[in-house]
Amino acid sequence: MSAPIAPCRICGDPTIKAHLFPRALAHDMRAGQKHLLVGGVASPGSRVVQSGLVDKAILCAKHDGILGDYDNYGIQFCRTFANTATAPAPDIWHVAGVDGDKLTRFWLASLWRFAISNFPEAQGVTLGVFEPAIRDILFNGASCSTEPAVMLVRYKAHRIPAENICFPPYASAFFGSTCNAYGMAIGGFQAFVKIDGPPLAAPFQELTINGKTDITGGYIQYENTEQYRRSVQIAANIALKTSRS
Repeated sequence: MSAPIAPCRICGDPTIKAHLFPRALAHDMRAGQKHLLVGGVASPGSRVVQSGLVDKAILCAKHDGILGDYDNYGIQFCRTFANTATAPAPDIWHVAGVDGDKLTRFWLASLWRFAISNFPEAQGVTLGVFEPAIRDILFNGASCSTEPAVMLVRYKAHRIPAENICFPPYASAFFGSTCNAYGMAIGGFQAFVKIDGPPLAAPFQELTINGKTDITGGYIQYENTEQYRRSVQIAANIALKTSRS
């Protein structure tokens, strides 16, 4: 017997295969390879996936398509960054002509999908009382011009292309405040998404992407981060045993 079809978390309609990270960026990471390997820090082994993490139990075609519009915008931003970014100062980047709210929704969409997924890679990702507000932003057009605040930094890396740096949400402090946040990486960018606390005060609010048409950020060296150290452990675990799912 086939597994029962799950209801969409928004409307209750039958679900489809929904990507937790944008499918197109997973294909960019694959390049000429046949598949991607997904591993973890805690145990050896890996899963073989063709186009990233796919959850069959969270969204119907209609509501997955709504998030797909935000994904497309974020993908284009990541892919064109090298050609559109200027350097107003050492280790600072600037991109003009941005739809900051749509880019904010791109990051919120990825975070929200992990928060409602039961995948191992999503364990511990929870939005609590802020989940309805983020859902309202994504599907009902609620404003995100100031909150949840999102800040971006760009990776530099010696060992791999920066565009290949990707990892799921993890709990973090939000830069310049005592507020809680989630960090995550997609397409060479590290985003911090603030999920509680009062609105940011100046000058930190000016550093967010919310509501902006011009955005500015800094660079971070990947090999100096905790995420890099974790990636080394993941790679070691993947090398121990590979399994297909």
